[in-house]
Formats: sequence, structure tokens, C-alpha cells
Amino acid sequence: MKLHLNITMVNGETESVPVRPSAQVAYERHFKTTLSNDIGMEQLYWLAWKASGVVPKFETWLDDLEGVEAEVATEGDGDDIDPLAQNQPSG
Repeated sequence: MKLHLNITMVNGETESVPVRPSAQVAYERHFKTTLSNDIGMEQLYWLAWKASGVVPKFETWLDDLEGVEAEVATEGDGDDIDPLAQNQPSG
């Protein structure tokens, strides 16, 4: 299973970025919570910003953001595992 975030900027540019372990850990440290279905919009946008590796500060980047959508890709056996669901195994 892989989590990708599809980012759309106000200028029409789009990008699909993988959420790697470093971004997941940074998220948990920053928000002092685990990644779950109860993720708020600020948390989703912050995760997209962190995963994309952009240079501008979060607030500056947010001003140019149109939206973010999560995309789950599974590998192998076809089991769909929602990475934003609570109590999911990692690794």
C-alpha cells in the first residue's frame, strides 16, 4: 500500500507526491497524533506540503493551494488498506 497526495495549485499545476515515512513521522511529531481518518484539513494540507518538499513556508504555500486529494494504491494481493484509517499496521 502506498499513499499519494494529489496536489492542485491555483495556477493549475498538479503534482502527485508519495507520503514517505519521513513525512508521516514529521506529521505525528508536529501534530502529536497518529495519522487517522479523523485528519483535519489543516493536517491534510500540512502533510501534502511536507511530502512535496517545497521550500516556501507552509502559510505561503497554502495561499497558492487549490486543493489536495488522497489516493491509495495497493500492491500485490489487492487488499485495500486505508492508510488514514486508525489502527492499521505499518511497514
